[in-house]
Amino acid sequence: YAGGDFTTAGGTTVNRIAKWNGSAWSALGSGMSSSINALTVSGSDLYAGGLFTTADGTTANNIAKWNGSAWSDLSTGVNGIVYALVVSGSDVYAGGTFSKADGTWANRIAKWNGSAWLALGSGRESGCNALAVNGSDLYAAGVVLYECLTGRLPHAPGSLMSLIAKMLHEEPEPPIKLNPAIPPALSALVLRRVAKDPAVLGQSAFELAKLLASIG
Repeated sequence: YAGGDFTTAGGTTVNRIAKWNGSAWSALGSGMSSSINALTVSGSDLYAGGLFTTADGTTANNIAKWNGSAWSDLSTGVNGIVYALVVSGSDVYAGGTFSKADGTWANRIAKWNGSAWLALGSGRESGCNALAVNGSDLYAAGVVLYECLTGRLPHAPGSLMSLIAKMLHEEPEPPIKLNPAIPPALSALVLRRVAKDPAVLGQSAFELAKLLASIG
């Protein structure tokens, strides 16, 4: 499966998501209304997260499930962008810039247990761009490194809509510009982790840790 901001794959209209069967691309229904940032699989179900409002014409706020033949919503979804998805057992975890999941305060990270959204404690104070599972442990990474190194967030806080607009259309200042003491390699790595293009984000949380160790 592949997701993104494309509308065709191999000449076939797919609208942001497509399936490769080993020889050809095919659509999953009529696809999504806007971009997909994350995909994860649980059993025979595929979950997609991003910045969309419909999946195959069905209202699905930024997250949806494909069961092999149709898209469905996850209750009322989340009220902001989803950047990361991961499965642990039968639970699906979502991370991003949202503050609510199905109307419940969740602060950038939430769990879908198959029938309802649940908050993970008080959540996170800033965006969550990556998730990883190790056994029963869930790890989240986002803009924390940027804030620790520069003393500020990648995008100036404001209203939810203004923050989303900045994240979609503005690149953060390189950390080394705000703190010249930061090693260039570390600045470049952190800047990739807060890039507006999901394709640039690159590493998983564990790969990121290894890269940080090699720089340090």
